[in-house]
Parts: sequence; structure tokens; C-alpha cells
Amino acid sequence: MVIKDANGTYDTSGTRSAQWVKLKNQGLFSDSMEDTIDLVPIGAFYGKGARAGIFGAYLMAAYNRREGVFESACKVGTGFSK
Repeated sequence: MVIKDANGTYDTSGTRSAQWVKLKNQGLFSDSMEDTIDLVPIGAFYGKGARAGIFGAYLMAAYNRREGVFESACKVGTGFSK
């Protein structure tokens, strides 16, 4: 999970700062708070730099059973290979 300072700005330089913090499950949560969610890709973004010519990130969605539609949930840009 990534947490952003509500008053922080979006910095595209790739420099790490305290305005955006990645929260990892390293004993911070009890087992009862862990959960999973099923997501499907609904779109893709062109890659830049080392990923030029291939997809750089995928737009993921969760199915809303009540409405009968897929709703975008997040963008995934790491953890996959060609």
C-alpha cells in the first residue's frame, strides 16, 4: 500500500521522499486484517525508458457484483515480466 501526504505534491523525478510512503505488511497487521482482492487488467499504458515498445503498466479493475460492472482499482507497474 502506498500512502501519500494529503498536502504533498506529485513528484515525477523518481526521488524518494516522505510525502509518499510504501507500507509493507511486516508484522504491522494481525492476520485478521490481511485480505486479498481479485483484479483483472482492463487497460495498459505505454512504457518509457527500459520498457519502451512494451506495456509499462496495467490498469486493474475489480468486479462490482451489485452494479454488474468492472470498476478501476489501481495501476500496476511492477511485478510482471514480458
